[in-house]
Amino acid sequence: MQALKNTVWGACKQVTSRLWARTRSTAGWLWKHAKREVVCYSVLACFILTLFGGFALHGEVVYQTGVDLFEKGQYEAAAECFERTADLKNAGEYLSLCRQSLVYQQADALMAGGDYESAQEMYLSLGEFKDAEMRADWCDTLSNAPEVNQQLKATTGQLSAMLNAAQRKFAAGEYLEAYTAFKALGEYEDAASKASRSLQRHYEEQNITQLDFSHPENRAYKKDRPSFQFFEGATEVTKVKVEEDAEGYRIPDGRVLFTDYATGNLYLLTESGQETLLLAGYRSAGVGLGDDFEQETVYFDGMIDEHRFVYTIGGFFYQYGMGVYDLSSGMDYRIDAEMEPWSYWYPQKVVGDQLYFAGCMDYSPGVGMKKIGKLDLNSYAFSKTELTSFGFEVGGVYPGNTYYITDFDVSPDENNIVFVGDKDGRAQVLLCSLREQKVIQTGTIVYEPLNEYYDVVYGADGQVYFYILPIWLSANNLGTLFLMDVNAV
Repeated sequence: MQALKNTVWGACKQVTSRLWARTRSTAGWLWKHAKREVVCYSVLACFILTLFGGFALHGEVVYQTGVDLFEKGQYEAAAECFERTADLKNAGEYLSLCRQSLVYQQADALMAGGDYESAQEMYLSLGEFKDAEMRADWCDTLSNAPEVNQQLKATTGQLSAMLNAAQRKFAAGEYLEAYTAFKALGEYEDAASKASRSLQRHYEEQNITQLDFSHPENRAYKKDRPSFQFFEGATEVTKVKVEEDAEGYRIPDGRVLFTDYATGNLYLLTESGQETLLLAGYRSAGVGLGDDFEQETVYFDGMIDEHRFVYTIGGFFYQYGMGVYDLSSGMDYRIDAEMEPWSYWYPQKVVGDQLYFAGCMDYSPGVGMKKIGKLDLNSYAFSKTELTSFGFEVGGVYPGNTYYITDFDVSPDENNIVFVGDKDGRAQVLLCSLREQKVIQTGTIVYEPLNEYYDVVYGADGQVYFYILPIWLSANNLGTLFLMDVNAV
C-alpha cells in the first residue's frame, strides 16, 4: 500500500514541480518586461491556472493507476485510487467492482480453508457477481460430501490454470486469443466480463467500431445485390416481368432490356411496345448433363452510364463471354477476358473510367472470389489481378483456414481496395493498397452464427463500412454493421 502511495504521489510531485518551474519562469519574464502591477496580476493568474491544471492532471494519473491495478487484480490498492477520484469518469463503478472483488477473494480463502458456512454467506451477499451463486452451491455440497471436495478442488484447479493462461494472453496484448480463452471458461469467476473486455480491446486495436444498424443513415451502407446500376442516375434500374419466358429491367430512360430464355436473345422494348433484337444467344457444343449442346444466354448485368450497359453470355456450367453495349450508337464491344471452367466474372462498381469485376469460382454473385478484373471504359481493355498477389491465400472451402472472399470495394481515388470474407469461421476484413498490391490493415470480427454473407462499401467519407448478414434472417437478427477507421491506419 505504501509503495502505491509513493508511486502516485511521486508522479504528482513531478508534475507539480514542472508546473511550478514553468510558473516561475513566466513570472521572471514579466518582471523584466512589464510594470510591477501587471506582474502581480499575471503571476497570480498563471499560478491559479497552473494549480487547477495540476489538480486535473493529478486526478488522471491516479485514475489510470487504479485502472492498471484493477486489471492486475490488485483490488485493494485500486480501490484507494478510485476513492480519491470518485467523481472522475466511471471511477465509482470501478470502486464498487473492487469492493465486490475483495469480498469474493475473502470468500475464496474461507472456502479453501474449509469454513464453508462463512464462505457461503459471503458468496450469497455478492448476488450475481461473477460466479458467486455457483460457489455458494459448492460450499453447500462440500460441507455435506467430503469425497466431492477432492474432485471439486481438482476441477477448480484446472479452471484456475485456464484463467491464468487467459490473463497472460490479455497482458501480452493477444486480445483475440484471450477472448477465446476467457469464453471457454463460461461463467467461471469473471471470465465472461473479461472475454467482453478482451474483444473490445481487440476491436480498438484494429480501429473497428460496431454501428447501430437501426439508424436510417447507417442502413444506406447495406448493399442490395445485384444493383444493376453502377452510376448515380435519376432513375434506378428495376426488375420487371415481360412475359412468361422473359425477365426484364427498366433502365433510366424508361425502356426495358429483357432476355428471352427460350432463345437466349437480349431485346430492347420501347414504351410503345416495339421490340428490337440487340444481342443473339445460340446453342453450342457443351458439356451438359446428358446433352451434347448447351444454351448460351445473353444476360443484362447493369448500367455503366446513361447509355451503356454491361452483359454476360453464359450457360448452366460456363460463362462464355461478356461485353459492353452502347445504346446511343448501337455498338457492341466484346471484352477480351479469359474464361475458365466454373469461373464467372461479375461487374461490381465503376470508379472513374474503370469498371471493376469480381472473378468468382461459382455462379452465385460475390462467392468464392479468386481474382478481380478491371475494364477501361475508354479503350475497353481488360486486365485481371489474382488475389494472391496481395499477399494472402484464398480458397473455396467454407469455413476453412484460407481466406474465402465474398465481396470487395475500391476507394474513390483508386488507391485502396478492401476485401471481406471468412477465415477460420470468423468474418475478415483486408484493407489493401491497390497500387502496391499489399495488405495495409486486417480486421477479425467475432460473430455468430457462422453462416452469413459479408458486404463491404467505401463511404462518401472515405471510411470502410462492412455489413454481416445472416443467411437465415429473423425479426431479431437483421445483421450487423461495422466501421473500420482507415484514417487511423
